[in-house]
Amino acid sequence: MNGCHRGWVRWAGGFAAALALHTAAIGASLYWARLPDTPTTPMPALLVDMTPEPKTAAPPTDLPPGPPQPAQDAARPKPRPKPKPEQPKPPHPDVEPLPAPVPDPAPAETPEADNAHESEASLASAPPSAALPSAEQAAGRQALSGIGKTRVSNWQGALLAHLERHRRYPREAERAGLQGTVYVRISVDRQGNLLGWRITRGSGHDLLDEAALATVQRANPVPPPPPDITPMPVEVMIPVDFSIRRKW
Repeated sequence: MNGCHRGWVRWAGGFAAALALHTAAIGASLYWARLPDTPTTPMPALLVDMTPEPKTAAPPTDLPPGPPQPAQDAARPKPRPKPKPEQPKPPHPDVEPLPAPVPDPAPAETPEADNAHESEASLASAPPSAALPSAEQAAGRQALSGIGKTRVSNWQGALLAHLERHRRYPREAERAGLQGTVYVRISVDRQGNLLGWRITRGSGHDLLDEAALATVQRANPVPPPPPDITPMPVEVMIPVDFSIRRKW
C-alpha cells in the first residue's frame, strides 16, 4: 500500500513539473510575439541648397482713413466782401526789355569706345530656379537652422571658391555665344571626398552641361564640411552659371 502511494506521488509531481514547463514556454512565446520589430530604415542624407532664395515683395500697407470732412451748410448765404478803395498807381518810367539770353552751343558728342565683351562663369551668382521642389528646399534649410550658421556659411563660401578655381568656360561654347545655368547635385562625405554627382537641371546646351560636370570632377576632393552637419553624407545643390557679360 505504501509503494502504491509513493508511486502516485511521484507521478503527480512529474505531471505538475511538465505542466509548469509547458505553461512557461507558452508565456514566453506570447511575450516575444508582442515585441515590435526594430526599424532598419537608414537615415536620409542632409541636403544643402546653395541656390539663392527669391525675394518676396512686401505686402502693401493699408493707410488709415483720414478724418471726416465737416458738412457745409448750403442754405447759409456767404457774406459779400466789402470792396476796397482803389489807390492811385504811381507812374512807372519807361523800361526797355532786356535782350533774350543766347543759349550756349551744345558740346560736341565724343565717339564711343569700341565694344568689348567678357566671358565669365559664376558658381555663386546664379538666379533662383525651381531645380528642387519647394518642400525639399524648405526641409534642407530647416535642417540647417539648428546648426552654427557662421561655420556653415564659411564652408559654403570655401566650397564655391574651390569649385570656381577649377571651372573652365568651353571655347566652342564661348564662340557660339552659348549661355545658361547648370544645377549639379553632389554628395560629400566627412573628409570632403565626392561620393557622387549628377545634373538635376541642365542648361539646354550639352557643352555647358559637360563643362559643369568636368568642373566637379577636377575639384574632387572639396573642403570637408563642418562637424555640425549631420547625418553624413551631405548633399549640396550647386548652380554653375555660364554667361557672357558685355562692357560698353
